[in-house]
Amino acid sequence: MTSIWKSRAWIVIEPIILLLVFGLLAREIVALVSGDPGAADRALAQPPPDWAALAFLEGRSHLVKWGLLLLAAGLLARARGFRVTRPLGKRASPLPFWQLLLFGLAIAIPLHLLSILPRWYHFTIAPLGDTPAIWNLIYGSEWTAEFWIFMAISSFVVVPVVEELFFRGYVLGSLGQRFSPVWAIVLSALIFAIVHTQYVRPDGFALFNLATVFLVGGVCAWSVYATRSLIPALVSHAFGNLPQPLEWAPFESALLIPAAMVLIWLWPRLRLDPSG
Repeated sequence: MTSIWKSRAWIVIEPIILLLVFGLLAREIVALVSGDPGAADRALAQPPPDWAALAFLEGRSHLVKWGLLLLAAGLLARARGFRVTRPLGKRASPLPFWQLLLFGLAIAIPLHLLSILPRWYHFTIAPLGDTPAIWNLIYGSEWTAEFWIFMAISSFVVVPVVEELFFRGYVLGSLGQRFSPVWAIVLSALIFAIVHTQYVRPDGFALFNLATVFLVGGVCAWSVYATRSLIPALVSHAFGNLPQPLEWAPFESALLIPAAMVLIWLWPRLRLDPSG
């Protein structure tokens, strides 16, 4: 049993098993507690959607699923000798907190543009493929206060924190014990992409978005090695998930200039050798 626990194959498949098990467990617990399996369908059926109800349902689901999952990940990480908040050990980051924030924004901007510009083209000029249902819901609705509460819970506040703790905290930390830094980065990004099942289908635009998710996962994992901190990955993830009007997309390319300036400024201070 010990040999399986420490094997490379188990380290790779374990995160997917954890996500499946705790996802199914959370669904059963929520259904048992709520006693109203049709609540989400009713909230979505009316135009506009009942964002307040959806926010409550999403928050409850995240609390159960990610609460249990991160508890398990934290215990497993301890058993392997690290913490999910410090997956690469106790060595301090070469950057102070405010520079970690800036670095996170600097890597977020090109990744965001890679995602949002094709989306802008898809909605405003010509469809590039199938449209994910959540996109139609977001861009076809009025962005009310209730909408922003729902998105904060489901997209740009809660989700970046819990996903970074799991994928760049636990998963990357576990992989880093059994693989070289390069392979740990690649495999963690692959796992991160695979679980975004909404893009795993035979459609060119969906596969492009899946590749983008893989790239985001890889850059975020690399940023943990480069800075010895989860903060840049968390900031980048949150910025990428933040809803923004599609008409802004062409003009946001100008943000590449300050992003490049920040990267050039901070580059000499990064740990560019991941094993260092």
